Amino acid sequence: MHPNRLNEFCLRLITASIFLILFTPLLIVNHSLFPFIFPRTILFRVLVEISLVAYAFLAVRDPSYRLRRSPMLLIFGAFLIVMIIASAVGVNPHHSWWSSFERSEGILTWIHLFGFAVLLLGVFRKQAEWHTLLKLSILAGFLQSLYALGELFHLHFALDIGGERISGSIGNASFLATYLIFMIFIAAYLMVYETKKSMQAWYALTISINLVLLWGTETRGAVLALIIGGMITVSILAIRQRKKMAIGTIVAVLVLLIGSYCTLVANRQASWVTNNAMLSRIATITTFDITTQNRIIVWAAGARAIAERPLLGWGWENFAVAFNAHFDPAITRDIGSNPWYDRAHNMIVEVGVATGMAGLILYLALFVWAVVSLVPRRKREEETTGTTILLGLLIAYAIQNLFVFDTINSLIVIVLLLAFIQFRVMPVAPAAPRIKKKPLDLRVLAAVLIPLMLVVMYWINVRPAIASFYILKAVSSDKEHIPAVQEDFATVFQFSHPADYEARYALEQYTRNRLVAEGSNPSPELRTLTTFTIKAMQDCIAASPTTVQSYILLSELYLAANSIDSTYMTAAVTTAQEALQQAPQRYQVYTLLGRLAIQQGNASQAIDYFSQAIALNPAFAESHWNLAVAYILSGNETAASTELDEAERLGFAVYDEKNLDKLRLPFLD
Repeated sequence: MHPNRLNEFCLRLITASIFLILFTPLLIVNHSLFPFIFPRTILFRVLVEISLVAYAFLAVRDPSYRLRRSPMLLIFGAFLIVMIIASAVGVNPHHSWWSSFERSEGILTWIHLFGFAVLLLGVFRKQAEWHTLLKLSILAGFLQSLYALGELFHLHFALDIGGERISGSIGNASFLATYLIFMIFIAAYLMVYETKKSMQAWYALTISINLVLLWGTETRGAVLALIIGGMITVSILAIRQRKKMAIGTIVAVLVLLIGSYCTLVANRQASWVTNNAMLSRIATITTFDITTQNRIIVWAAGARAIAERPLLGWGWENFAVAFNAHFDPAITRDIGSNPWYDRAHNMIVEVGVATGMAGLILYLALFVWAVVSLVPRRKREEETTGTTILLGLLIAYAIQNLFVFDTINSLIVIVLLLAFIQFRVMPVAPAAPRIKKKPLDLRVLAAVLIPLMLVVMYWINVRPAIASFYILKAVSSDKEHIPAVQEDFATVFQFSHPADYEARYALEQYTRNRLVAEGSNPSPELRTLTTFTIKAMQDCIAASPTTVQSYILLSELYLAANSIDSTYMTAAVTTAQEALQQAPQRYQVYTLLGRLAIQQGNASQAIDYFSQAIALNPAFAESHWNLAVAYILSGNETAASTELDEAERLGFAVYDEKNLDKLRLPFLD
């Protein structure tokens, strides 16, 4: 291929891939595990991998496309290196690299995000090209808005995932809110540079729709972030223009906002507040709000985890392990409460736990650099206004991330934004030198890079996708045929590491449900599947010994399979004791041990375990109900009555028929 044609082909391939990446938040694959996250991540990785190979050809053939020194890439790269080192010495290196199907944000994905930044800075060299990228992101955001409106009005094309809050194709209201903040500010930025009235009207319409949808997400942190980011943007512009009237208006609006909030809080019990979900949520932003209290408890656990491992943290994606190690039983309040946090819901705490102070400093440095780069300077009016809007967007994004965490949807946009800021700092590309024909170089490069890309693509993307397909196949189309389910999961395990717990948990849940359904005389096929499942869970624990849930689920499985082999009861107790060593502050472990003691006919030991659960958190109603059952079995009716009264006082429906099955005891049926 002629060098010029090769360059053109590579450029078109990279450009098309990046354009597609901007639209990945719209992708939903129903026949996949976690259809809102996992398929998008796979597509994003594949597009980046293909584009990086094309970029390598382009950079070899035309040095003008080679990267220059970039502060953004240097800081990002340093953060990535610290992330890798922290994970290597962390508590679960495999999980740090691969993450889970649900999150898909391991180191491998972050390497691809870095590659995405390289592609953006290496290929797009003109402001018009960058504005085209931003316009395409707005188009993708507008399509997202149409989908969200379809969800709001229950139209047939929008997937109904339940709940009153709007989540769009993002699949989560809070994550959609973050995405909408980006779209609002980017549209405002583009409006500044737009000369066509029709396009300005288009951006204004986009902003208006997204504001309505943002309110519909009922995400308090996002609304707060938008208000603060918007106020700061307008304030900076007013101060720059030295218009007293504008500054006075800002002060008046600020006073109005504060007054409105105080009025809302004072009338939080009024019907006009309680009948509006968003107003009600805003009015309850107090330290007495359960959601707020839970956030504070989780952040405090994260702070203790950082203090334990301050330099390099626990390793990327390992917040769940740190949270279990510093679990605060006070978070367990609601009936049916099951607080398994794998995210801090605060990016500063999240990054600090994962990478220690070394990573957190670099993470913050990336945004400090961006803010400093956006400090308004004396330029033409539209340039100053546009820069200030981008600054407001960064502030709004930072505030929102104090209450939530990033997903692939927001990570793609923030990398785009940071790369654009870097372009604005040094937008002039060097002159293109004369291209020298070196066909041998291309053949060698192709012989190395294309096979490497295919191998990487297979191991990083194809194998997890195959595993996901067979997990879904097992629990959906094949679920009535036990041998087929076992065969499906055998295939899954060929394409996934034993530490990939989601596949093992899906199998454990299926097997345990079948054991409960078939009762004391399970079929030969189920007996075989049970042995297969136990082995899978044992392998999972061996590969990831810090994951507390694995111990609890295996113990539950042993308990359900006790009718097959009486030795399973001993194994259940042993496994539960191992869980207790991992998380001595978790009430679930004491509850499990109490149930096992009752199953063994040892009511006094059950009383001891349930009492320890209450000692962890006396305000948790279910623990009192469990203890009451143990007292009943021991013949202590007075103590049982006291515990039942306490459970009822704390909100537990003691005499509801469905609660008789809480401990899953045959003699309570």
